[in-house]
Amino acid sequence: GWGVRVDEVPPPTAGRSSEREILDRVRLSDLVVMVVGYMGHDMSTIVGNLAARKALAGQVLAVDCRGASGVTRAIVAWSEGGQH
Repeated sequence: GWGVRVDEVPPPTAGRSSEREILDRVRLSDLVVMVVGYMGHDMSTIVGNLAARKALAGQVLAVDCRGASGVTRAIVAWSEGGQH
């Protein structure tokens, strides 16, 4: 209903994701949701560094929940509480 498109950047199956790979996927996203329970420290560090350098168009929201409904609830709660 919000007219959103969701792109998933899964953790790499072998090795590490490069900053360039992640940037290419999320650079123009309005909201980057980091599901911290499913991602490694390397990936969260990369996203944090990109956000700190203002290389991302949108905001970054870290959620500590699992499952689609939990992530959805966290996004709705974030949106209702004002976009930080």
